[in-house]
Amino acid sequence: MRIPFSSYFSIFSSVHTHQFILAWFVLGGILSGSLLFAAGSFQEDCLGKSPAGIALQSHLVAAKSGKVDSMFCAGAIHLYVQHDINKALPWLEKAANAGDKRAPLVLGILYEKGNGVPENPATAAKWYQKGMDNGNPAAVRRLAELYRLGLGVPHDEAKARELLDKAATLGDKAAPKFIEKHEQDRLHPKAGQSIKEEAY
Repeated sequence: MRIPFSSYFSIFSSVHTHQFILAWFVLGGILSGSLLFAAGSFQEDCLGKSPAGIALQSHLVAAKSGKVDSMFCAGAIHLYVQHDINKALPWLEKAANAGDKRAPLVLGILYEKGNGVPENPATAAKWYQKGMDNGNPAAVRRLAELYRLGLGVPHDEAKARELLDKAATLGDKAAPKFIEKHEQDRLHPKAGQSIKEEAY
């Protein structure tokens, strides 16, 4: 069951800064290795010991000067702390287009799940492709699933398997489970479903 985007916001407003992103991932069902950054690394990389508002202003100054990490952090703080997806998206897109590995994955998940934006698998696929180009193995895996399901891209089992193999080679920890599921689906279509639900 998809939890409305607004529900995340009400939860984040009541938890400490270093806990909100973990709550997001757990409630969104995407904590399992989909993202290259965990709650702790987000706290350290984007917030440090500063209040979110001060950290945001610092990142905005750096982002406007062209610092890619700060572009991502500005977008992430707008999204996860300020609850303003309209301000978050431009910075996440700038970061993704400037080579950040994390931003395309976040964007892809937002559009795939329809969280705060219209659900659009084709747009999700575009961002996962960008994530793959930027070297994010989790984005490769999620793109593989879109090909397997024919969501936003043509249904292509061979392409899906090729991408899963690539994700595994790049170090995505969930990819082996998806490769197993891919084979189970091929032999016994219903058998792989539990693996997908556990790993995706």
